[in-house]
Amino acid sequence: MAASNKDTKFSGVFFQTERLIVRKWRDPDIEDMILGLNNERTAHDFNVPFPYSENDAKAYLQKTKNSKNGSLYFAVCYKNSNHVIGGGGIYLKGDVYLVGFWIKESEQKKGLGRELLQGVSDYVFDVLHQDVIYAIYYEWNVNSQKLISSCHFSIITEPPFKAQSKQAVYVCYSRAQRDSLKQKTSKKKTNPRF
Repeated sequence: MAASNKDTKFSGVFFQTERLIVRKWRDPDIEDMILGLNNERTAHDFNVPFPYSENDAKAYLQKTKNSKNGSLYFAVCYKNSNHVIGGGGIYLKGDVYLVGFWIKESEQKKGLGRELLQGVSDYVFDVLHQDVIYAIYYEWNVNSQKLISSCHFSIITEPPFKAQSKQAVYVCYSRAQRDSLKQKTSKKKTNPRF
């Protein structure tokens, strides 16, 4: 399920997956952002204020528009409706990229996080031409831990950027890992066992 950055009918698209469009935030997205982040568990896991207010959303949206540090802030939408169900970013930390995102609680447990993380990884490797992508999850966030593990990220003890928290777990995934997994999957498809 590779990410595609082909032109679509939606402007400001970074990439698409089978079910998702990952694009720039827009002013009309504020209501969806508030609905998604004004959830105690999501706010805690993504480390944003709770309750999440309209002022919080407007400030974040302004930050995404004014970003000049090489980071990409994105909205996650269903492809069939362009309805925002999550958001996050690919953050430039020195000379490496760190990914972080949230999915609205009502849309979790549908495989969207895995689909998104695979798409983000492909984007970082194939469009930003990086060999490694990093992520952080917090010890208490079991869902993120399971997601990160299912996408073959490996725990690292010393991240190549300033640590954010003692409770954070740092992980990475490389282009070489992805390519090796794709090669194994391709071999299984061409050599089925009977």
